[in-house]
Amino acid sequence: MRKALLESLSKKAGLTFLSDMHYKAYWPDICDALKKMEAEDYTLEEWEEAAEYILGKGAGPFDSAESVYRYILQCLKL
Repeated sequence: MRKALLESLSKKAGLTFLSDMHYKAYWPDICDALKKMEAEDYTLEEWEEAAEYILGKGAGPFDSAESVYRYILQCLKL
């Protein structure tokens, strides 16, 4: 797994560990951090891996980085 996206997101969210992304208590922080990022800065594959890592489940298939980005945001708002 490439970690550039996850590491950047974790840092922007103020998390200590990447594994903190699994905890729903941090999802509002992750959501806020995502809103400061641009979907096109990372590949579709990176976003799909991030969705699976953060949400703990696979999803898709997606047709663009933007669609995965929106999916993650939607899930984190629950």
